[in-house]
Amino acid sequence: MANWGWIDFSREDRDLAREIIASLDEPGAVDELGIGMVRDAFADRFFPGTSTIQTRAKYFFLVAYQLKDLMRNPGKDPAGVLAKREAEVSLAIWKADKTAEGVFGRTIFPHQPSGWVKRPPSEIYWNGIKKLGLIQVGNPNLSLGEFLQLLQGAHSTSELSGEEWDDAGAAGNVSFCHWQLPEDWSHWDRPESLSIELTHSEASFLCQQIINRFPGTLFAQLVRNRERLPEDFEHIAEEELSGELKREWRLARDFSLFLKPAQCRFNCLLQNQDALARWPSLEPRLAELAAAVELEELFALLALPVGPRLSSLSCFLSNLKRVYIQNKPGALDELLRARERSLKGTRAKTLNPNPDYRNNWVGGDGLTYRFPDAKRLIDDIVAAEVRVHA
Repeated sequence: MANWGWIDFSREDRDLAREIIASLDEPGAVDELGIGMVRDAFADRFFPGTSTIQTRAKYFFLVAYQLKDLMRNPGKDPAGVLAKREAEVSLAIWKADKTAEGVFGRTIFPHQPSGWVKRPPSEIYWNGIKKLGLIQVGNPNLSLGEFLQLLQGAHSTSELSGEEWDDAGAAGNVSFCHWQLPEDWSHWDRPESLSIELTHSEASFLCQQIINRFPGTLFAQLVRNRERLPEDFEHIAEEELSGELKREWRLARDFSLFLKPAQCRFNCLLQNQDALARWPSLEPRLAELAAAVELEELFALLALPVGPRLSSLSCFLSNLKRVYIQNKPGALDELLRARERSLKGTRAKTLNPNPDYRNNWVGGDGLTYRFPDAKRLIDDIVAAEVRVHA
């Protein structure tokens, strides 16, 4: 198992580190070849505000509503109040529909009704809520922990000064944020309203926020064309994309296709049976895929942070392209082994063969750039629109 650490600069840094670590538990997120910085940079451009660990669009609103309510009465321990309320809300939603997908705690509640998840919705959706403009704060890097600390500090001040704490008081004392929510948001916690499904007003609101806040992105484009969503990233309708967006999508698609033989060959080194069966069909395409990928243009577009990590990745990808063109599987194997060992050291899988790898694919198979996660959110919007017209 990998060991992680980070320099503790701020709560924002800790929140980001936790999100990165948690995202590695998602299927296909294992980054054995160290290309995550390119994957994530494209994902942030295409689908801002999203994450691989977001489950349903409704939680953008559920979290925002609970935080807005919390400002009315944060108490002496806003973080504790929020944690208790989040668990209660998810439990109520689960009880109303135990078959609903994406409800936090749905795998825990049947065995432990009082149990709760290690990472609550507020921690996972906070960044998206800010980016979508549901809450607007003076400091865009304000972490959820800092938000709760400000609430706690404002409440303590009001107690000392004898001021009444209500919504108006909160707005005056806690002037660091502005809310933008659907007009009917105040009825969200009525028993008959608690659901993991978006209301029609929430779906319309979310559509407009995505289009207005992220103009020119693939996210906004897909929302506009939400009635005909493609099944995967590679099959997005190229003719429906604008010039610059089309260029970015092509660079990302070609990079994903370029990586597929390397990811397959890496699994061949682990004696994965599926990879060994697929390799003969990929090998003849190596030169074609190498010719299509534009590494220099890709790096210029993404403007990744300069440093040893970027230099190492750039060198690896250039060598990978060269080996593809030469069509030398032996050299490819050595390159992949060396790359993984430079990243993982003695934990490298190629150094520690495991019989489980024969039937279990390691790492990705191309890149999706969070498309499945964004699609899941858009599907929730479409479902709300379908229900109102049914």
